[in-house]
Amino acid sequence: MRQSSQFPRFSKSEIESRHASVQKLMDQGGVEALLVYGAGRYASEIYWLTDWPGGREAYVLFQLDQEPVLLVQLFNHVPMARVLSVIRDVRWAGANTGNGVAALLQERGLSGKRIGLVGAIPHTQYQKIRERFPQAEFVDLNGKFRMLRTIKSQEEIERIRFASKLTDQSMQALAEGIKPGMREDELPALIEPAYLKAG
Repeated sequence: MRQSSQFPRFSKSEIESRHASVQKLMDQGGVEALLVYGAGRYASEIYWLTDWPGGREAYVLFQLDQEPVLLVQLFNHVPMARVLSVIRDVRWAGANTGNGVAALLQERGLSGKRIGLVGAIPHTQYQKIRERFPQAEFVDLNGKFRMLRTIKSQEEIERIRFASKLTDQSMQALAEGIKPGMREDELPALIEPAYLKAG
């Protein structure tokens, strides 16, 4: 298993600042918990909160005066999530993610509380949660969460600059190395060295 030090990481103060902004958002929204969903290429909220790039499907639960929880859908993604996530409580969501989320909300005593939602939660999972907790009030905080993320820190700006530099280098290598008759599966050999050298 690889170590977290082998990956680009945000600083502890950066992550703490993000979590503090989430707590402030919860206070402003009058919610006792915030449930954040992400999946595949749409997992940026999960990455932003955990420093783990995410997988097929995941949830993060923030709750006032309690440690956050990261629920990971694919069992084989759990070990790497435990290496990379700054959230220490990393769990497998189970075979059915909706059931796993419902069980977590029950465990945390949120069955009749006001809960903020962020992310494109699948309809079937949302319905399952609604049916299990008819007394709970769910509040859409997507817009406010997105606004919160539009303000970039210095660390985020530097990460964007570095990523842009690597993209420029990979595209330059592609432009210089591509030839008529090359197969599509040969192109990554031109592109990827720019990223591998940076690591």
